[in-house]
Amino acid sequence: MRIHVTLLLAVSLVGPGASARNLLTSPDFDVATDVDDWPDPFPDPNTTIGWQSDLDVDASPSSGSLRLETSISNGSADGPRQCVDSGAGFYEVEAWSFNPTQSPQPLTYVAVDYFPGAGCSGPLLGSDSQFAPSTFDAWVLAEDLVEAPS
Repeated sequence: MRIHVTLLLAVSLVGPGASARNLLTSPDFDVATDVDDWPDPFPDPNTTIGWQSDLDVDASPSSGSLRLETSISNGSADGPRQCVDSGAGFYEVEAWSFNPTQSPQPLTYVAVDYFPGAGCSGPLLGSDSQFAPSTFDAWVLAEDLVEAPS
């Protein structure tokens, strides 16, 4: 089973159990190269992905966040993703986002797509998504408990 995660700015995908750990690579964006672990499989010339050193969910001066800028106006979504090995079961998904006040106002969400094959290949088995609250100029959390199919 592979899970495809559409990223906001800082995310975690945690499996159940006492030894639960974040399954994602470079989820905290501590250094600029962490963004390299979050490619955009459908690049768009109207979208840029980078690292922002002065904006961190924990206000850490030694960390940062992924910055996603897009001018896509047709309602479609774009952004970085990561494919993760997993199995059937329940997973906690959390994603922190920061939306600046601007026009048009942005909308952020985290999506989890389920695929049967390596590299997130094969037919889409299902998906879950959670929209972040519409709060601006502050960090907000989108969280969900999802069940990966067998």
